[in-house]
Amino acid sequence: MKIVAVLCAKIVFCILRLFKKGATTLPGKVALFFYKPILKSVSKGVRVILVTGTNGKTTTCRIIEKEMIISGKNYFINRSGANLLSGIVTAFIIHCNIFGKCKKDTAIIECDENAFNQVSKFLEPEIIVVTNIFKDQLDRYCEVTGTLSVIEKSVLRCRNSTVILNADCPLTYSISKKINNNVLTFGVERGAYQHFPGKENSDAPNCIFCGSQYKYNYSVYSHLGGFFCENCGYKREQPDVFVSKIFSLDSDCSCVKMNVFDKKAVVNLEGIYNVYNSLAAVAALLSFGEKRENIYEAVSSFDGAFGRCETFEMPECFAKIMLVKNPAGFSLVNSQIENEAQMFSSFKICFCLNDNIADGRDISWIYDVDFDGIKNVKNKISDIYVCGSRAYEMALCLKLNGFDESKIKLIERENYKILPKIAKASKENFYIVPTYTSMMSLRPFFAKEFDKKEFYN
Repeated sequence: MKIVAVLCAKIVFCILRLFKKGATTLPGKVALFFYKPILKSVSKGVRVILVTGTNGKTTTCRIIEKEMIISGKNYFINRSGANLLSGIVTAFIIHCNIFGKCKKDTAIIECDENAFNQVSKFLEPEIIVVTNIFKDQLDRYCEVTGTLSVIEKSVLRCRNSTVILNADCPLTYSISKKINNNVLTFGVERGAYQHFPGKENSDAPNCIFCGSQYKYNYSVYSHLGGFFCENCGYKREQPDVFVSKIFSLDSDCSCVKMNVFDKKAVVNLEGIYNVYNSLAAVAALLSFGEKRENIYEAVSSFDGAFGRCETFEMPECFAKIMLVKNPAGFSLVNSQIENEAQMFSSFKICFCLNDNIADGRDISWIYDVDFDGIKNVKNKISDIYVCGSRAYEMALCLKLNGFDESKIKLIERENYKILPKIAKASKENFYIVPTYTSMMSLRPFFAKEFDKKEFYN
């Protein structure tokens, strides 16, 4: 039955690619239909690094991939971001022969938090990375404690895995108290930077063990930082891999001091969240036994994943796609745009909001977003576009947040193809801030207009 499952899935994959489709999930669904434990079979003998968590999964995986390229590893990755069970099965089947024997030695797997519960029944990774836990898709994940519970249960199945945890996230770090696995942690030290973008802890204000309110020695953003509970003693501990000094957080990169390198490291991506993503990748690669010089080169040369601060250059300006999925990430993107906007006189921005299943049907989360960053530079905004299936709701949110209604322009019928045309016609920098399925819809038009690869290549 295994051979039938693999063969049918490969046929479906070839047909879909013939018609220039992504073929990222359907082949896996076909394989699972014929043979439910197919993942256990096709992953046999493969060293697996699995990355899960709310934010940063794709970027963390791609930094790890960059190091694999530098070190000459025989690997594969579910590059498209199809991170449910069917997408992960598809990735393995693409890289195995018709007998289900994988032709690669190493797999870098991005895994959805909820899907990890299914995946862990058939796959025991060598390394598990948990980036962070935030409120996300409340209609699907419920509260953050629900997400934490799913990840905990999944990790407990993988008794031989080394687990990489964010020491600054009180939710993520709590997993270390409940497992017997080898654990490696990462974080940003107190005093590493003068002005962290964080304001308040809204996603996880109370201790996961006793319910008392956390206190903080310092905050990085949202609930990430130097947390401690005065009641039960649960607190942030010194991480294994950490940034002790952030010299700069520029519009295209960050310069930091990591304890594992003997010189300054350039994180070739902007934003404090990408400092965390690089730390997660570094911790995973060290645990995997990779050479520090190769890891250093990967962090300093990685140029971003599709749709995640992806920049399309033009002679006089740029267009940048900045994916958002939840209040914490959206708020940080707003702060980042504020920082970058100090460098130019004016810019355009487009917010694309969908409510498809992959985005979350409940879009009330946009009212929890902190728009202060963009509001601080709103006089520099020449045009504000809104697009997507819930464009009207996005427009209302912006109006309630004090943006000039006369500047808000509606792009109807999800007409994403005009966005690259707006970008090319303008002599101003253009920020596109989409939710997941909006990004997946608009990105092909930018790829075609600017001659970039499709997301699945």
